[in-house]
Amino acid sequence: MHLGRNAFTIGSLRAAASPALRLKTQRALRAVWAFPLAVMALAVVGAVATEGLRGESVDPEYGARITLLRTQLASYPDRPLFLVVGSSRVVAGFAPETLPALSTVQGRPILPFNLARMGAGPVTNYLTLTRLFRDDIRPVWVLIELMPGILAGEDSAAVARRCAARDLPVAHPYVPLDKLYPEYLRERTVHLAGVVQRAWNPADPATQYGPLGGYLGLRDRFDTAERDRLVAEQAVCYGPLLRAFAVPPEADRAVRDSVRLCRDHGARVGLLMMPEGIDFRRLYGPGCEQRFVEYVVGVGQELEVPVIDARDWLAEDELADSHHALRRGAATFTSKLIREVLGRTAAGW
Repeated sequence: MHLGRNAFTIGSLRAAASPALRLKTQRALRAVWAFPLAVMALAVVGAVATEGLRGESVDPEYGARITLLRTQLASYPDRPLFLVVGSSRVVAGFAPETLPALSTVQGRPILPFNLARMGAGPVTNYLTLTRLFRDDIRPVWVLIELMPGILAGEDSAAVARRCAARDLPVAHPYVPLDKLYPEYLRERTVHLAGVVQRAWNPADPATQYGPLGGYLGLRDRFDTAERDRLVAEQAVCYGPLLRAFAVPPEADRAVRDSVRLCRDHGARVGLLMMPEGIDFRRLYGPGCEQRFVEYVVGVGQELEVPVIDARDWLAEDELADSHHALRRGAATFTSKLIREVLGRTAAGW
C-alpha cells in the first residue's frame, strides 16, 4: 500500500504538470536568468563605449603618462624622442627631469621621457609600445627594461585589467585565454563604476609625475625597520620566481616582438638591466642570476641590439629595497644612463 500511494502521488504530479504550467515555469526561469545577463551585457556595452570615448581611462597609469608625453611633443615637435619602458624599477630609477639639456652629436636637442609602468613585464611593455605606435608617436630611441622576477612570471590578470577592448587581440598571443577574457569582463562589470569615474574625472597626472614622466613619489631614505620590511616583501614576491628562474615561451616571444615592433616603426632599440643590491641578489637560486644575464645578452646578440647592464650602478644605500632607487639613487642612475646612451648614439645607435 505504501508504494502504491507513492506511485499514485507521483503520477498525479506528472499529470498536473500540464503544458501550460511547464511553459509558465520555463518563462519564469528565463526571466530569472535574463535580468543578470542583461545587466552584464549593458555593463560591457557601457564599458566599451566609455573606452571608445576615453580609452586611457581603463589604464590610468598609462593615460597619465601619455597625456604628459603628448604635451611635451606638442611643445617640442622637432626634438627626437628617447623613451624608456619597463617596470617599477624604471618608474623609480629614471628621473629625466634631473638632467641638463641633452643634444645629439649633430646638436639637435633630445626629448627624454619615462614611460615605465608599475609591474610591467614583457607583455605590458609590448602593449605599451603597440599603443604608442598606434597613436602615431614615433620615438627615435627605445630602451626596454627586463626585470627578472616579472620576466619569469608576469601577472596575467594585471595585463588583462590594463586592456581596453582593442588591446585584447594584442595581448591574447601572450596571455592564456582563460585568464585574459574572464578578467577583462570582470573588470568591466564588477568595477564598471570605477572605469566610468576615471573616464570622466581623471586624476591630474602632474600630481604623480614630472613633465618628463619622472615619478614624484620617491623617498630620500627609509629607516632600518622600514627597509627590512620592504626587503622581506620583495623576497615573498620574487623569491620563488628567482630561485628557479626560467623565461616562459610567451615572455620570450613578447620580448622579441617588442624589439621587432620598434624596428618596424623606425626606432632604434636596446635592452636594459636595472640596478640590484646585494640583498635582492641573494634571492636568486644557484646559477639563476647568470641565467638571467645570459638570456638578456643572448637576445641582444641574436637580434643585434645593444644591452646596457646597469646592475652594479648603485650602492645598497641608494636603493629603497635593494632594487628600487631612492631619490639620490635615481639621480645617479639617470646621469649614468644618459652618458651611456649618448655614447652609444655617438657611435651610431
